[in-house]
Amino acid sequence: MESISYAYGTNHFDNDRELQAVLRHFWPASQEQWPRLQEFGAWAGRDVYEACYHIDHDAPPVLVAHDLDGRRIDRVRLSPSERSVLSQSAWITSPPYQHQGWPFHYALLYLLGDPGIGCILTITGQTAYALHKYGDDSIPGKDAIISHLLSGAAWGATWMTESQGGSDLGANETRANGCLISRCMRVVLNMSH
Repeated sequence: MESISYAYGTNHFDNDRELQAVLRHFWPASQEQWPRLQEFGAWAGRDVYEACYHIDHDAPPVLVAHDLDGRRIDRVRLSPSERSVLSQSAWITSPPYQHQGWPFHYALLYLLGDPGIGCILTITGQTAYALHKYGDDSIPGKDAIISHLLSGAAWGATWMTESQGGSDLGANETRANGCLISRCMRVVLNMSH
């Protein structure tokens, strides 16, 4: 594992003096949270690296579009490693809702350092935020949904609207003039000619 990054096995928070300076400047009360940031930075520097390396190379998420009876379900099957990292880091979406502020959330997300896990947490947090800020109180179970999102019992995702690719723009498909265009890059290249 030592060959995956120079930062592997180090404490991401202790090593980042610039982050500490930014937090001191923009979030004067941040030093109250430094023990939690240090603990999180140590976990991110070893366990997250190991799990994410495994996820990226051996066990990527899989879209399950249909159930056994052929009904559309659009579920994502995650590896046990990814579920573990997500469940252990789910709490980082909740500080803004617990009066601990957005800087704490952003610092934790930054320390996590993995765009795959960070994407899921960001989308989850933004789903909770949209429901919290704009959700009509007549939405059945709105508070329970927000609670599930902030606790890691549920996750936000883009795969519901981009089922073939999500953030992998190259895998998205579209139809133009009745022809299937399988890669966005082909669309861009064709439009530039």
